[in-house]
Amino acid sequence: MSVLAHLICRTCKERTCLGKWLRHEDDTGFGFWRGSTEYGDLGLKTLNFLARHTNHDVLMLSDGEYDKLTFTEPLHEYRNVEDELRTDWPDDAKRA
Repeated sequence: MSVLAHLICRTCKERTCLGKWLRHEDDTGFGFWRGSTEYGDLGLKTLNFLARHTNHDVLMLSDGEYDKLTFTEPLHEYRNVEDELRTDWPDDAKRA
């Protein structure tokens, strides 16, 4: 059974899907796969989401937990920001 993973920020009411949650037989995860996105771009988009939401209330949930949470929070109203997430460094980025 294919299970997706989601990142949500409760502070900003934003969400993105990481894709299929890749797991070993004992259910320990080892990665994510998104068919339409290069693996490197998926990593950069994920890091961009996390950077945008540092010090916020961020959750990472599998489909089942995401579905359970929709009974208490209107996650369908959270803005999907996947198309806004960067796969490059902005020109004005500060790099320490």
